[in-house]
Amino acid sequence: MYLRQLKIEHQNTFIINQPSLLLAPEISNTAGVENPFLNFFVFPNGSQTRCMIKESKTLFNLTAIISFKSDCIAKDDVSFFIEQLQLRKCPLLHFELEGWHLEPLAIESSSLVDYVDKVLETLRQRLLEECKAEMSLLS
Repeated sequence: MYLRQLKIEHQNTFIINQPSLLLAPEISNTAGVENPFLNFFVFPNGSQTRCMIKESKTLFNLTAIISFKSDCIAKDDVSFFIEQLQLRKCPLLHFELEGWHLEPLAIESSSLVDYVDKVLETLRQRLLEECKAEMSLLS
């Protein structure tokens, strides 16, 4: 119990202003699945996750999404993230590639790693620019 409480109290401090890359994010059908054998709910469920994203003003400020044009599995959640994050302090970066939800399994790993690295570098650059802007306001 103590460990869970500690995680809840400090969960926001670990990812604030950290560049995040979501690859074909799918939260609607996987979170909150009841396990009839163990009789518990996954926490947080899809509804709670959406609420946290909507209500948070400090999380997901440096976020990029890579989605796939023929992805029917993550389509709704990608749209949700775009809607919620496009008006943040650092607007969402969205890259749409050819393929479907499991496309990363078919992409040559070095090509995917190179692409992901470029996206994360763009986010890191935004973080540096944000820090410089905050520092100039303090001067």
